[in-house]
Amino acid sequence: MDNQIYLSHYMEFAKAYTGKQNKYGGVPTHLPPQWPVDKQGNKMAFLCQLYCDGEMLDIPDTLCIQLYQLVIDGEAASDPIVIQVPVGAKENIEKEGVCHEGLIEGGHQF
Repeated sequence: MDNQIYLSHYMEFAKAYTGKQNKYGGVPTHLPPQWPVDKQGNKMAFLCQLYCDGEMLDIPDTLCIQLYQLVIDGEAASDPIVIQVPVGAKENIEKEGVCHEGLIEGGHQF
């Protein structure tokens, strides 16, 4: 039997975007290396991002992970995919990206 102790972290999310980097909906705060597309070249919608803060999420050489999904006419048209965004990624100052129209922007409360 495994006697290891496993640590879990739980986040609380607000129903409005609070300006924190962990968020869902809207557009990402940092750009992925390449915007994800499906096999036909359709851009996938941004779902959420979780930053590697070294405590709750620690992935070497990774600024954050972002989830994307193809959305057509407001409906999910693919499984979500995860993109690893490297340290040093460009900040999304221009607010580029495809929003999931049915996902209201919200974020981490703390």
